[in-house]
Amino acid sequence: MRKLDEIKLRAKIAFKKPKAIIITHSDVDGISCAAILKRYLKLKEKIDEKAISVIFSGPSSLLRVLSVIPKSSITLYITDISPNIIDEHSILRQLKQIKNHGSKITWIDHHKWRREYIQKLSNIAELILMEKAPSAARIVLEKFMPEDEISKKIAMYADDIDSLRDKFNESPILRILTYKSKWKKKLLKKFTQGIFFDDEIRRISDRLRKEAEAEVSKTIKRAIKMKTHNNLKFAIIDLRKVNLPKSWIARKISEKLDLDFIMVLRRNNAISLYVGSKGKEINLLPIAQKYGGGGHPYACGFRLKLSLKSKVLSFILGKKYIPNEVWSVIKNIKEII
Repeated sequence: MRKLDEIKLRAKIAFKKPKAIIITHSDVDGISCAAILKRYLKLKEKIDEKAISVIFSGPSSLLRVLSVIPKSSITLYITDISPNIIDEHSILRQLKQIKNHGSKITWIDHHKWRREYIQKLSNIAELILMEKAPSAARIVLEKFMPEDEISKKIAMYADDIDSLRDKFNESPILRILTYKSKWKKKLLKKFTQGIFFDDEIRRISDRLRKEAEAEVSKTIKRAIKMKTHNNLKFAIIDLRKVNLPKSWIARKISEKLDLDFIMVLRRNNAISLYVGSKGKEINLLPIAQKYGGGGHPYACGFRLKLSLKSKVLSFILGKKYIPNEVWSVIKNIKEII
């Protein structure tokens, strides 16, 4: 989150003065969590929609988002986000401040958490739901709106898309749309109403499919294939500045190259790891945690602290340059996994 975005968000919240705030991941699962919660707050808690704010965030930006939450009595929900290890202490401090002003905090997630951190969080949050599920939206559904037919459909799509099953024809398009900034709020509104495909989405679906397929074809040509000391096949793919679902692209390339897992360079200092299409039981999470990150055993990520030299060379050379810190990670992966 950039400083300007932080200022805008602070001003927007101060003007709106919401009764409930939902901080959620910006992917389909996160949007689905927010849609179900909005239905719950409107239908069960009788809170006016204008008094509900939804903020899209992620592990890397959560701490800064929490810093703009008003110090007043509100209901705060955090969904489909697990904290990066390096931010855990600071997040607890922010949540304590929010709670001390009379707010009620609920945190719902389906990523793998450290047990000791959940225990610390339990002293602050009113409700914590950390369960193994195909999507965080599934947990939100079962807790808050188990009898609501629209919420059931929302969770069904979240399950399909977050697990990369893509049983529904519209799933790939909905996933791509979450990478278009103006569509996040559009999808939230549509999902809340039980709309998952309409004429507006249909008009751009063919173009988006072709765009995604072209990116897979382009990226696979530049993939760097390697093996670990245990003879596991993996590849490094560069998706810096690619405004498309990186997990989906990684899965497609993994299938085509028959990989055990894949490493994605998302930004100069950000890396994601995904288990491949072979279905092997590979736990990638220890690698992410080693660098202060988090996520699932089969899908996780982390940030790197780059040297001044790496920052300068990255700025000058762009995608022609891969920072030395990234090569250091690759070396560790080959030795550990």
